[in-house]
Amino acid sequence: MIATIPRAVLALSIALIGAAPPSPMPEFTGARLYVVDVPDRYQAVERAIRELEADSPRSYYVAVVKTAGGEPHAARDYAERLRESWREGAGFDADSSVIVVAALDDRQVAVLPSRALVDGAGLSSGYVEREVIRPRFVPLARDGDYPGALVALLEGVEARAASFETTGAEPAREVATTAAPMPATPASGTTGTSVAWSIVAVAGVLAGMVALLVWLGRRRAQGAFRARLKEYKTKAVAMMDRLDALKARLKALPIEDGDFVEPMTGDTLALFERTQDELRKLWDRWLEVMDVVDRAERHGEKGAKGVKAGGELVSDAKVFEEVEAGAVAASEMMDRLNAAHEDARAAAATVEESLARTARRIEAVGAAGLPVAPYRPEADRIAEQARQADAILVSDPLGARAMLDQAASDSETLATRAGGVLARREEGAEVEAGLAKLRRDVTERRGDGLRLDEDGGNPDDPAARADQALADLQSALEEGDPVAGATSLASARAALDQGRGVLDSVVRARDVVAKGLPESRRESRRLVEAVKQYAAFEDEMRRDFAPESWRDVAGHMTQARALLETFDRKADEVEREADARSQKFLLASRLLGRLNQEQRAAFQLMNGVGERLTALKGVRDQARRLVDELTGLDREVRDFFRRNDAAVGGQARASFQAAAGAREEAARAASGSRPDWPSALKALTKAREEYGIARAQAQSDVDVHRVLTSEYDEARRYAARVEGLLAGQSEDRAAANRRFQQAARALELVGGEGARAGAEWPLLLERVRDARRDLEQSERLAREDVRLARDAESEIAEAARTIREGRAFLSMGVGMDVSPAEALLDQAQALYRSQDYERAAQAAASALQHVRQAHEWAVQQAHSRRIHAEAEQRRRAVAAQNFGMGAAVGAGGAMPGGSAALAEPGPGHAPAPARAEPVPPAPPAASGSWESNAAEGSW
Repeated sequence: MIATIPRAVLALSIALIGAAPPSPMPEFTGARLYVVDVPDRYQAVERAIRELEADSPRSYYVAVVKTAGGEPHAARDYAERLRESWREGAGFDADSSVIVVAALDDRQVAVLPSRALVDGAGLSSGYVEREVIRPRFVPLARDGDYPGALVALLEGVEARAASFETTGAEPAREVATTAAPMPATPASGTTGTSVAWSIVAVAGVLAGMVALLVWLGRRRAQGAFRARLKEYKTKAVAMMDRLDALKARLKALPIEDGDFVEPMTGDTLALFERTQDELRKLWDRWLEVMDVVDRAERHGEKGAKGVKAGGELVSDAKVFEEVEAGAVAASEMMDRLNAAHEDARAAAATVEESLARTARRIEAVGAAGLPVAPYRPEADRIAEQARQADAILVSDPLGARAMLDQAASDSETLATRAGGVLARREEGAEVEAGLAKLRRDVTERRGDGLRLDEDGGNPDDPAARADQALADLQSALEEGDPVAGATSLASARAALDQGRGVLDSVVRARDVVAKGLPESRRESRRLVEAVKQYAAFEDEMRRDFAPESWRDVAGHMTQARALLETFDRKADEVEREADARSQKFLLASRLLGRLNQEQRAAFQLMNGVGERLTALKGVRDQARRLVDELTGLDREVRDFFRRNDAAVGGQARASFQAAAGAREEAARAASGSRPDWPSALKALTKAREEYGIARAQAQSDVDVHRVLTSEYDEARRYAARVEGLLAGQSEDRAAANRRFQQAARALELVGGEGARAGAEWPLLLERVRDARRDLEQSERLAREDVRLARDAESEIAEAARTIREGRAFLSMGVGMDVSPAEALLDQAQALYRSQDYERAAQAAASALQHVRQAHEWAVQQAHSRRIHAEAEQRRRAVAAQNFGMGAAVGAGGAMPGGSAALAEPGPGHAPAPARAEPVPPAPPAASGSWESNAAEGSW
């Protein structure tokens, strides 16, 4: 009961604290770094371990986990369990290893070196906690740099161990001694009272633990609140310093900036005042923050509930982010005020350059012969605006900058306008030159006799429209409007292109008619001459081929003749429209194009008749060749069926009958005076496919029949061998005989079915293969039965021999009881006779085991009696020599372990076990205990 109190108290403590379950414990893989339930960003730790182990005999293992359980010393306990679980892993050397466990949510770290490293390398728990964890690990861990903290911890441990290796100094031993009173042995009469007091003591301890835990919880909450309040105050002080600096800068700005020689006005003054307002608002927010600090401190003085309320007040950090954003905006506004004069002077220089550039553009417009009056008002306004900005630049640089930026933009717009007018003027001159060339070309063509007066063929109208568009362009340019000028210019260019196109199309149409009309008349004559030949093709097609095979070209020659009758008339019409009196070249060109299309259509109609006749002749020749081919194929397949009559099945015979029928039907279709050769060819092709199918099916039947015959004969021979095996052995059991009989019946059935022609050979082949598998199983079972029978016989013979030897055993008056073994042997023999060989062997083995156990007991009993007798003889001899018979008896009774203690055990009883020697305590493990060599810390 007393020994279980600490465990119960510990379990209660964990339940009251509400610790989270620890992260899963990683299995040992030989790696040096294990990261569990947290993001893996510890590559630096792995690199540091490799570098340390390169020059060190020690091995470092680091486990970073989300939680080790949450309770005090959780990381230390986790490391202990981890080391114990890793001891069984191959490659883990507990005597030269250091394990580090960092539980992030628990904010705990534990360093666990082995006892050998503690004693020999100076890694005592006190030193590691005091000189490594606190100064190296904790500061970095508090800042959230866990990889850096672990690297610093590992380097500190290695430095301590390496220093002892170098100097050979003996580390200071930390000795902790504890003393506890030994519990007195209670008297039998006070047992009930002790139990009652124990219960009271346990209740008191539990109550004290509960009170302690409550106090610890309140203290932890109070500490967390004070830390949060301190952080909040620090941010508030930083906020105040930032705002004071901004206020001081704004106040000194007009004084320290030498450009502000006059009081601020306009936009500049407005920005200065807005900055002041923003700073006042930020200061008001700071006062609210300080009020929150006061209220939180008052809440913290009111106990646990007050601490919670105060903690909620100082938990919101958004106010600091908002004030910082406002401070940044105010600083940017002051930057604008500081740079206002420089920016305004730079803008004034830009405006001056822009006005000079615009003036040069306007002068270029005047030099091109265009008026400059449309640009003067805008140029004067921009210059006046620049002078006004210059007048207020000192007192209101921001307002002056805005006016100057607008003036620069307006000046660039005016310069672009003047440049656009110049560009349109140059482009208009190019169009005007093109129009003049067009008129010269028209005059030249008319001088050569080309009137150019037909509908759609007169270029004078587009030229007149181009003249009007150029006049509109000139007006727009004189008004200084490049946009309207661009529209007029596009119209003039389009009219010029149209006039040029009209002239070129008339000239091209005249040339086409002059060259194409004679060629068209020659083509008409060639088509008229070809009609006779294609008419002969049509007559031959009607005479030799069925109408169904050429119905789609039956009217082609009629249509072609109708077209040919119109060609001469249409050629004459083209000639009339293009003669010197009419000069309608565009119309004549279109009529000639339509005539050429109709000529091509007439040729395609006649050529379609010729192509169809050629195709029908090819089909007829192919069908006739196929008829002869089918005759030979029919003879070949019939001969194959006759030679393999016993093997060919019904399905192949049915396919052959279908092929023969298809051949006869196709032959009928190919006979007559005008067969439909395409349909006949299709039927003949189908008949050839049917013959191929029948031939393939018959070949498949022959192949399967050949395999069936071979495997059937082999199965019969194999069945004879298995039958001989079963007949020559008496040990085979029913399963082997049943499989053999099943296979024999199947082979007999196959033999009967195989004698019938056209049987289902694949089905019979599968039956033969099933029978073969049954025969193989029957042989395997029979041989297994023989083996088991031999094993059982061997076990029974060995058991019988051993029992016979056991009956003859007698030593020191001790014999063997073999009756249980004999009963098991009888059972084994009965099982053997019933062919239950497995159980027979088991029973014989059990009988043999009983005999051996009885023999061992008898030998032990005989040995015990012999030792007892020899001891008794020595005692009697000593007594007779020194004291006589009485003294010997007295000495023998007084000796410890005398004859009474060495009384022989009765039959059937095992001898009393020898008194065990005290076992010395095992040496402590090399890893030591947590209390002696584990260092831990928290942050």
